[in-house]
Amino acid sequence: MIVRMSALAAVTAFAMELAVRVVFGDGVVAELPELVAGLGGSECAVVIEPALARHEGLTAALEACAGRGIRVERLLAPGAEPTYTAAADAEAWLREVRPDVLVAIGGGSTLDLAKAARLLAEQGGPLGRFVGNESLLWQPAVPLVAVPTTSGTGSEVSLDAPTTRPTSRSASTRLACGRRSRSSTRS
Repeated sequence: MIVRMSALAAVTAFAMELAVRVVFGDGVVAELPELVAGLGGSECAVVIEPALARHEGLTAALEACAGRGIRVERLLAPGAEPTYTAAADAEAWLREVRPDVLVAIGGGSTLDLAKAARLLAEQGGPLGRFVGNESLLWQPAVPLVAVPTTSGTGSEVSLDAPTTRPTSRSASTRLACGRRSRSSTRS
């Protein structure tokens, strides 16, 4: 039996208000030096997945940052969903580096690790004190440039960072890592 579909139903219009700017396309990572410089960056901390650390396009973009006088420090992300321990380790590194711009390059787990580490470096820990207590959060001071290399998690447009508690190997906690803007841009 063949079922013929008539015209598709109209999609209901919708709008999204995101607190991020999204740049998408082949080779846009080459814009990283201009973006970091435009954010006032002179000290850049980069959290990157080990498998990407030698990627030609990413390496060229980071070298171009250095060529513009931006100091670039790298931290290799552990690769798995971030744990409280991994976030605390990355926090210690961020406190040492003291960046004015944070760049995260990789899949959702790497981006989430950078967000959790930034939260801890700016507001202090332990990480568990923020779970379910968004009132403790304030707007992050250090801008985050997310360079996602996978699709699906939405980590690059979310303030949340799923993290795994030390008491559980399988359960993760969705942790808000910054105060959401309540302002509207509608006219």
